[in-house]
Amino acid sequence: MFDHNSKISCHVHEKNHEMNFGNARVVGHKANYHERLFLEAWFSVQDPQSGNDHIAIPEVCKSLTCA
Repeated sequence: MFDHNSKISCHVHEKNHEMNFGNARVVGHKANYHERLFLEAWFSVQDPQSGNDHIAIPEVCKSLTCA
């Protein structure tokens, strides 16, 4: 059975994918809740195929990149 509240779990189930959780990596750490929301949105807009629901990032911020 899968978790219906998890987008990853639903995607894996619907597309009959297999997830390699042993190879997963954390792409960012933030203690502050709002900073975590921004990081999730930032990484989601970098990959238009991510399918994540996230907070809106102003267009001016989307053109920025981190060195």
